[in-house]
Amino acid sequence: MDLIIKNGLVVTPTKAVVTDIGINEGKIVAIGDHLGDADEIIDATNKIITPGMIDAHVHISQPGRTQWEGYISGTSAAVAGGVTSFLEMPLNQLPCTENVESLKVKVESGTGQLKNDVYLISALTPNNRMDIEAMNQQGVVSYKAFMTKCGDYTLPNDMHHVEDFDLLVGMKAIAKTGKVLMIHAKNDSLVQSLTQLAIENNVDNYIGFEKYRSDIVELEAINRVIFFAKETGCSVHICHVSSEKAIALIKQAKNDGVDITCETTTHYLALDVTSANDIGTFAKCAPPIRSEANRHKLWEHLMNGDIDMVVSDHSPCTIDLKDKPFMEAWGGIAGLQNVYDIYFSLAYHDYKMDIVELVNRVSLNVAKRFNLRNKGSIELGKDADLVIIDPNKSYNIREENYYYKNRFSAYTGMKVNCTIEKTILRGKVVYCHQLGVVPSFEGKFKFV
Repeated sequence: MDLIIKNGLVVTPTKAVVTDIGINEGKIVAIGDHLGDADEIIDATNKIITPGMIDAHVHISQPGRTQWEGYISGTSAAVAGGVTSFLEMPLNQLPCTENVESLKVKVESGTGQLKNDVYLISALTPNNRMDIEAMNQQGVVSYKAFMTKCGDYTLPNDMHHVEDFDLLVGMKAIAKTGKVLMIHAKNDSLVQSLTQLAIENNVDNYIGFEKYRSDIVELEAINRVIFFAKETGCSVHICHVSSEKAIALIKQAKNDGVDITCETTTHYLALDVTSANDIGTFAKCAPPIRSEANRHKLWEHLMNGDIDMVVSDHSPCTIDLKDKPFMEAWGGIAGLQNVYDIYFSLAYHDYKMDIVELVNRVSLNVAKRFNLRNKGSIELGKDADLVIIDPNKSYNIREENYYYKNRFSAYTGMKVNCTIEKTILRGKVVYCHQLGVVPSFEGKFKFV
């Protein structure tokens, strides 16, 4: 074998057990005690070994807005945070990934610059209803639609949101592919009117922002998505759910037979509106971070299985876009490097979440939902995408340790009660806590 990892607490899809993992040619080939010799042996005594996190919601801005984030910086941050694969959104780069030509531009731009594996998502926009099947044939992992305004509408190749007709027609076309439509579900009319009202009332902090961006914006849009999903048979996934009331709607839809899943983010699980108010614009996002009571309810839903996965919604930008009056500042949080360790720290230490369920929310569940072959679990024959975690080594997040192109985040200064010791992609160590990210580019664009 090329590599054996010994004596760690190995988290499989069904149990956690102290044992060894044998790896050869990038695959897991043995799981058991006393596996013998290998070219390399890693002793993981008192450590936890999990599958690499698969982050289902990441924005990388290459090409077109690489001053915000690029593949080298973004994927370096990913492996430093234990993320061995991520699903990349079609928004924020130019051109928007919405047809075969723009997909080709995207792949050419990033080839040879990846530290981890990247799956690409196609947009659903008013412009590309005829491109749905072509993008399916290209192997995009999923589709993404915004129900409220997005991108820069003065640019012809930026992403545009869909009104109801385009959403309905698009869902019918996507249903034929068998893939999942990921949806940024917010009522556009309410968003625009409430934003204007907040500006007229001189809102200049997070508490005021959250007050004027209440969860009715999410609830109405999710209700509409559920209705359209019933009518079209389209599989849907609701992005970045911030409200515990929205989870109740989604849970009922599941019970009614709708093929629907949802995600929440680490920032909704780690922060509340008061702590976000202290952080300021670095924590501004949409939907906004809500109350402490709502945060605890999200944890209850997560542990009950009502929330399917945890993601970063990594949405970086340049500092000048955050250094503005609150209502004018960019809404997005750079979180890819700490999505896993903050979540793991809270789930493991604070909420005492079952470790198998904890891990499945960021690995197996994602792989199953988006049909990521050979990913998402520690099982024989799967890719050896692994993370070695020290659950008892704490540290404080510091800006100088970020791999982002723009080294700021809402998480700066936060204490994390675990440490990512090593990240392994297809049997190769791509990050080590002591040495940092390796110089080679082991990642690949992946298609399904």
